[in-house]
Amino acid sequence: MSRPLLFLIWAAVFCCTAVQTVVAQNGTLTKYAIRTRNGNVKGYVEYLPPGFDGSGKTQYPVLYWLHGLGEKGWGAYEEIDKVLNTYLCQWLKTHDVPMVVLAPQDHSGYWTGDGTNDLQAFVAWATQEYKGIIQPTQQHLAGFSSGGYGIRDYIIANTPACRAFSTFSLMSTNLATAVNDAKRIVENDQYVWIFHGDADINPNRMSEAEGFHNKLYALDSTRTRFTAFVDVAHASWIYVYNNLGKTKEQLTGTIDGTTFYHWTEADPDPDWFTWMIRHGKAPVNAKAPFALALSNNELEEGFDPQIPVGDLTADGLEPMIFSLPGSTADNNAFALDGHSLTAKESLPPGNYTVVVKAANVIGITEETFSITVNKEDEVIVGNEKDPDAWTIAVYPNPLQGRMLSVKTGSGQKAIDAIELVGAQGVTLHRTLGLSSADGTANVDVGDLPAGIYVVRLLHRQNAVGQSRLVKAD
Repeated sequence: MSRPLLFLIWAAVFCCTAVQTVVAQNGTLTKYAIRTRNGNVKGYVEYLPPGFDGSGKTQYPVLYWLHGLGEKGWGAYEEIDKVLNTYLCQWLKTHDVPMVVLAPQDHSGYWTGDGTNDLQAFVAWATQEYKGIIQPTQQHLAGFSSGGYGIRDYIIANTPACRAFSTFSLMSTNLATAVNDAKRIVENDQYVWIFHGDADINPNRMSEAEGFHNKLYALDSTRTRFTAFVDVAHASWIYVYNNLGKTKEQLTGTIDGTTFYHWTEADPDPDWFTWMIRHGKAPVNAKAPFALALSNNELEEGFDPQIPVGDLTADGLEPMIFSLPGSTADNNAFALDGHSLTAKESLPPGNYTVVVKAANVIGITEETFSITVNKEDEVIVGNEKDPDAWTIAVYPNPLQGRMLSVKTGSGQKAIDAIELVGAQGVTLHRTLGLSSADGTANVDVGDLPAGIYVVRLLHRQNAVGQSRLVKAD
């Protein structure tokens, strides 16, 4: 067998074993081997929700799911099955959630989440790879067993990337070394939910997580929940993503200084995922919209309403939504197409007032813009002192499109020809015999490039009038 053929077979096998997509109930699960997607630093499983829009027009909450020691691996194609076929990812094959889920694979299982490698490196890579897809205000991190160790170290490191997360869910893990860093959760406007089995043993006894919870609870009781399942050993996480924990026996009330959260069907959030989304937060230094601007506020009479008036921009946290408050100023005459302001129909000359509202998760700002529709110019050409000078109107001007109208008025004599003369004085277009009863002639100048022209009228081979024309396209 020739070497080229062997290479092609190897390449085909590699492509087939680098990526695999599994259709979930309506969303999709895809596994990526390490270094097969724009240099991904870890192999991982990706879940995309139903109707996923990858164009960047829609942003989604994201959940990073960190496994325990039983699923560790180097991110090779076959090894990622340990993540794909267990726990949350297995459950997502038959269930859907309204968020993107990224489940990377770690070679040690402990994630070393102190900001020096592994967890921090994957979050940094994913932030760039999914830029425009991940909603900055909805970043969530969950880990069970040793995966929780990575989150613990991440909280202690308190890197800028860590501070951007909204929630941390820690399941059957050890938080003893992070007790003194509980204050970071309050300072960073974050929330924690701890799940544990009351029968867990060293090194993840329930008491090893209670200290962190109690310290945070004393600082701000709204920032932390501790749900403890009765007679459950180390696998508390298997009752979380599927809502089974709601009907599981739990510790309740305050016991030996620890206040437990009783998770039931009466919970205000229908599931764990909704709790995360409800606790979205703004990134550090995020701002409400400001410095609203409109790229153009001047139109010419007879303008094409299919062409946007101008584009709206604003500074502040993205994503940002623009809207026109109804029954305000002249808003009913205008509409929005994304960030573009349009007129519903061609408007008569005059001044119009438009009120635009820009909103993001931080706040709302309104700005008032004035739109002017200019009346088409009527130009007297030739010797203005000459009583025989012709009065003509050329419109639309500027011209966007093909058809130009030239009007002399019904009292004028017939137009024998219309010429368009370029900047160098060369006649580039000539139209004959276009007189009409009302003195209006329509000229197709679609073949002429954009530029400035002189429209010249001829009567009996003599130039009897001219006007300046700006052709936009």
